Amino acid sequence: MAILCDFKDRDPQEVVEYIYTRLQELLKDDIKRLRECIHMLHILSVNRNLKKEVKEAEKMLTQIDMTRIPAYEIGMEKGMEKGMEKGEIAFFTRLLSQKFGPLPPSVEQRINNAHSEELAMWGERVLTAKSLDEVFS
Repeated sequence: MAILCDFKDRDPQEVVEYIYTRLQELLKDDIKRLRECIHMLHILSVNRNLKKEVKEAEKMLTQIDMTRIPAYEIGMEKGMEKGMEKGEIAFFTRLLSQKFGPLPPSVEQRINNAHSEELAMWGERVLTAKSLDEVFS
């Protein structure tokens, strides 16, 4: 294994971290095999007096990559969708205000509660509508 090789004048901590990182990259889909390799590293590190370096590298390896957690991904997607909806609402409100002047509070509330599909439909109607009623009918 690489841990038994001569590191020459390289920093042992950097080499051990590199070994851990490569193992993680190569075996990320095979957790059982990754654990076996890490166990071997622990055993072999004793021969090279690298226990401290191995422990440090293991700490680095076990830090959670938040972006790979499904809940994080779902949260990001929902956040992006919400941001896009807010942008659509703001754009549509500006468009209506430019064409028809200040909007009544009831219209603003209706727009704020609308879904993307409704906004898209109303947005198409704005092009030919002569009044707010025509947009929302």
